[in-house]
Amino acid sequence: MRLIVLFHGIKTEDDDYASDIILTDYDCKIRAKKIIYTELWNASMCDRDLYKNINEALSILPAHYKLIKNEIAVGLIFPVVRIIYQIEDILAAYEVNEIVLFGGSKTEFVTTLFAEGEGEKRFYSSAWLCNRYIYDYFKKICRVRWKARSGVGLRIFCHIRNQAVVFWSLFYMLARDYRLSAYINKAQYGNGRDLIVCIANLPLQYTHLMKLCSNSCKYEPLYICNRRIKSDANRSAVLVKAGFGYIVALYLRIKRASKCCKQDVIRLRYKNQNLEFRLEDVIKGYFPAVFEAECEKKRITETLRLISLIKRPSYVITDMTVGKDITAVHEAARAAKIEHANFQYVLMTRILYPELHLADKYYLYAKKTYELYKMYDESYQYYVPFRHTGGIKNKKRTLTVFTQADHYAERYIYALKEIMKSLISNELDINLNLKLHYRQNLKEQFESLTERYDEMQIVNGSVEEIIRSSDAILSMTSSVIFEAVMMHVPAIIIDFNGINRYYIENNDIGYCEINPVIRSPKELVDILNDFEGFLENYNEKYREYFKYAPGGDGIDDYL
Repeated sequence: MRLIVLFHGIKTEDDDYASDIILTDYDCKIRAKKIIYTELWNASMCDRDLYKNINEALSILPAHYKLIKNEIAVGLIFPVVRIIYQIEDILAAYEVNEIVLFGGSKTEFVTTLFAEGEGEKRFYSSAWLCNRYIYDYFKKICRVRWKARSGVGLRIFCHIRNQAVVFWSLFYMLARDYRLSAYINKAQYGNGRDLIVCIANLPLQYTHLMKLCSNSCKYEPLYICNRRIKSDANRSAVLVKAGFGYIVALYLRIKRASKCCKQDVIRLRYKNQNLEFRLEDVIKGYFPAVFEAECEKKRITETLRLISLIKRPSYVITDMTVGKDITAVHEAARAAKIEHANFQYVLMTRILYPELHLADKYYLYAKKTYELYKMYDESYQYYVPFRHTGGIKNKKRTLTVFTQADHYAERYIYALKEIMKSLISNELDINLNLKLHYRQNLKEQFESLTERYDEMQIVNGSVEEIIRSSDAILSMTSSVIFEAVMMHVPAIIIDFNGINRYYIENNDIGYCEINPVIRSPKELVDILNDFEGFLENYNEKYREYFKYAPGGDGIDDYL
């Protein structure tokens, strides 16, 4: 039996592998004995020995690149280790005598744009990065054939294109003359309340910070926002410019610091073998990311300095995750000697990132992630921001599907078609609302579904309002499930093909200890046929899970 490793965007020589296993990262329509999907998460990503080895391997990075250690781990190291770990499991479970690879080349491809991260993979295939390491790792264990290895011309073109687009857009954006708004001079700073500075780069972050801070009795929030965010002009400002001279000097400094690394490799020890990543390729691929991180740190540092001249903030508050954005904020807050608190509001996978100290206080609602991280860094705290509103009783049962963008879009379209078939065949009178992701792709296909089915419609409005008006919500791995849990509204997790099974079970993805995971439309029909029984079971699990929920710990008990 052969194991065919087939990544998106790579052509095979056949569409029939009836006696073989296919390992793939997309919904391929190929006949095979068994199709296994690449895992979004597996145990390799929180392995303690690997965590130690990654930190040792990345110690060779130039000083500027230490700001983006987590990006390098997520976009380069974890994808390679994760696929190797999964192939080892497959070899142990099945009698595989040959591994067959398609696409890619000996020249590795490292890029931060549309690569191994969130978003659609445009002009990119995981084969360009992973196949080289799969081949080198397994060629001593079993027979490995590498077919259709291509030249480097296309990858060089894509790399130049990606880096040029990213770098010059950053150069233009960061050199613009951003100024603090006149708000920081307003007399209301003398109203007796202490000042907190809330920093948001995305609309979702701003919305969450508003919920957290705007009703504070003790603190007056000042929101530092990206210009693209529609914020309250009376309570917000934008970052000051980094400065054209600083940007040019920074560019030259990073280039000079990188010249001495051409012959070096990032040597990662994984089990009994070394995985070697050429440092020169890593530096070139991640140059836009480190350039942006350094500029952002400079701008935040200067902004905090100017604000402190008028009134010194008590805290810097963010709701970021683990990337260069939070690293830049923390470095700037530390330089200004202002305490930095970060509150988790979006999905965070349980991964041992090389840099875990990201704030002075880091509040996590993800219980499994918190229990892991607290063993490595004392800044982590567990918090549960309940908003027990409950849902509204509807005359007609109303479910809302919160969709996700990028590679999830096709899976939602498939799931919705299957759900509607089952609802109609079982004569269930249900309203099925769709709340599309704010950067939803394939939007026309979702709209065509609402035209086909009278019971389905696209709804708009705030996430909180839509959750409250639903009897239950449905989603796959969206952070909106957390919002529903905090509001005590049931959520149903869709995982029809099992792609997210381990991801859901081993992370705080959807609180599967409380919310059911449905593997087929029939399971949804069963829930709807006894919805009162489902609610009773849900409430019992909810009470048990949050029996010992914390009431607050520091940062004035959540402001």
